[in-house]
Amino acid sequence: MPDQPTDAATADGPGQESEARTRAATRAEFRARFSDQMTELVAPAPTTPDVRRVDAGVERGGAAGGGVGSAPSLDLSSIEEGAVEQAAAADTTERKRRDDWRLGGRSVRKWRESLLAIALLSLGAGLLAGTLIDLVSDAPLAAASATVLVAAGMLVAVVWAFIRSRPVGLLRFRGVDLLYGIALALLLRLTQGWIEVALGGTGALPSAPAVDLPGGWWLAEALPAVTIAPVLEEFFFRAVVLISVYTVLRRPFGHVVAVLASTALFVAVHAMTMSLSVDAAVSLTLLGLVCASLVVLTGRIWGAVLVHLGFNLTFVALAAVGSALG
Repeated sequence: MPDQPTDAATADGPGQESEARTRAATRAEFRARFSDQMTELVAPAPTTPDVRRVDAGVERGGAAGGGVGSAPSLDLSSIEEGAVEQAAAADTTERKRRDDWRLGGRSVRKWRESLLAIALLSLGAGLLAGTLIDLVSDAPLAAASATVLVAAGMLVAVVWAFIRSRPVGLLRFRGVDLLYGIALALLLRLTQGWIEVALGGTGALPSAPAVDLPGGWWLAEALPAVTIAPVLEEFFFRAVVLISVYTVLRRPFGHVVAVLASTALFVAVHAMTMSLSVDAAVSLTLLGLVCASLVVLTGRIWGAVLVHLGFNLTFVALAAVGSALG
């Protein structure tokens, strides 16, 4: 006879089935909650509702209520057009700002402390080498060689600066730059004469000194003074040094410090390479201030170059006349 189930076994069957159903329901509920949480986590950020749909709903609500309180609809096309115009205006303003190095930007990003340090080191190396040659050699070419070494130190810095970048607008030329060059050079030369007389000088015309070199004074001093020196010195002192200091300091007083720093270095280098009288030192200071101010005020270098050229050229002309009359 087959075994019959006991009363205990019969009683446990329905209880186990109930417990299994409970566990299944719990797992299903947990899965649903977990799915909802994940959906919230990965769902995109809420966006601005469609204004036209909201306006349409408001208008329908107002119509249902007798048309009272209905909100005016927004013209999205005009809003979009206004945004485009604002973006275009901002882009145009940004482009205009980048037309001038004085307003900063990418073109002068590399004209900062590192470039200024390289320029000063290069100039210092040229001055040191020139001084050593001048001290240890009595050859006729010693002084000229020392001057060439100082100029080479400036040239290295200028070339390195313009290889890195070119300040926007610095090399532009305007007709008024020529006017600046003629008028200010003559004014500075007249001022130098007045200062000389005021300090007890005779005010007599200078004369060309005798130079024991092939070509004499004209080739050794006059020609470089009106061709090489104005361009090289302005590009070093009024471009590399001035713009580097200006870019580092900028507002509110960067332009003042840049003008003063470049002028002080300009006069100091001349004092180390030649003998300066008081009136010559004052005249060089005025020349440096005028040229530096021109660069800062116009953003262009050529006006300063022409002023410097004219200042040197007037001295050469006066020396030639004085030598001829003497």
